[in-house]
Amino acid sequence: MDVVVVLLAPVGLALIAPAIDAFGVTAVLAVCAAACFLVPAAAALVPTARHLGRTAPATAD
Repeated sequence: MDVVVVLLAPVGLALIAPAIDAFGVTAVLAVCAAACFLVPAAAALVPTARHLGRTAPATAD
């Protein structure tokens, strides 16, 4: 996962200024805010994410 972040972060930073020039600050911030809310919300809807639980720690016999 860290590799994805390391690769995508510079891409996002490179695209943010042209996006602001093309669409305006308000529109870009609105899309970024929506993505920051909707992406984790969508991830929380995945059945395997909803049913996460803790397992008992292994005991040394």
